[in-house]
Amino acid sequence: MEPQPRRFNTDLITTFAAGALLLAITGIYAVVAFSVSQRTQEIAIRMVGAQSAGIALLVLASGRKLALLGCALGLVGSLAVLRMVSALFFDVSATDPLIYADSIALMMLVALLASAQPAIRAAGADPTHALRTN
Repeated sequence: MEPQPRRFNTDLITTFAAGALLLAITGIYAVVAFSVSQRTQEIAIRMVGAQSAGIALLVLASGRKLALLGCALGLVGSLAVLRMVSALFFDVSATDPLIYADSIALMMLVALLASAQPAIRAAGADPTHALRTN
């Protein structure tokens, strides 16, 4: 049976991790959706000469850039606080490359999912309507 303080620490870290993941999803979605709304005319002009898949890839690339920047900052931040939090890890090294690789892969997947709806909306927009409204 697991000691009570260890269980509490694990539950607390899991709760904070889930909250951070939810904030990341919300933040990436909001920034990409805002970017798409600000670039409506540019996207409409691109739609005249491009296919909708190209427009969707353009928006997804924007989300990917945000996720890569966030992963780089997160990696630097995690290495900066390594000594403070290393006592909270059980049966895993604080510098385990598999954990870092899995975290980056998860964040890239989250960024893809968060960017999907704005990308679909941008790809399906009517370019004539978008050019007339702005």
